[in-house]
Amino acid sequence: FTGFCIARRLGKETIKTDRPSSIAKATIVIDPGHGGKDQGTKGSHGTLEKSVTLRTANLIAKRLEATGANVILTRENDQYVNLATRVAIASENKAHAFISIHYDSTENDRNAKGYTTYYYHPENEKLARTVHQQLGNSMNTIDRDVRVGNYFVIRENYQPSILLELGYLSNPTEELDINSGIYQERVATAVSDALISYFGK
Repeated sequence: FTGFCIARRLGKETIKTDRPSSIAKATIVIDPGHGGKDQGTKGSHGTLEKSVTLRTANLIAKRLEATGANVILTRENDQYVNLATRVAIASENKAHAFISIHYDSTENDRNAKGYTTYYYHPENEKLARTVHQQLGNSMNTIDRDVRVGNYFVIRENYQPSILLELGYLSNPTEELDINSGIYQERVATAVSDALISYFGK
């Protein structure tokens, strides 16, 4: 066995995740943001964030499954799953990586565009930067950097976890790009290739 352990004390309990020696031995939870009554943001052309996050998550899952990884989606259709349940799915399955998929929006600048990668716990910065770098190699949009984000699904998650904002639905041009097959495939390839690099073949 090769790799390292991540451990953090939660109350009196220490939760530990062993990093596997290859992607084929990894359990990866993909979290399509929003769903059901929670539609997320809505693009100027009518794109619902909850729909496009599920599309992206399914493409990532398909690519990861081809590597032999054990892939779990927090939702597989248009259903509402609360934030605590999403975190619990990662914990119960002892996920080696939890990737939450989102698309951004702003009311102040319709020209805002680009992708951002968030982590909360310091030990997850390497995972965040590995994925972000691969996105940068694939995405033809603005790099908005790796940041610390105070989001429930990564703050309360004691498995390795990051949250991706993969473009701005509030930007009409980027919204059209996001909906294209090329954009979606680039995202899916970048995330899966990053995880292969992170865990090893």
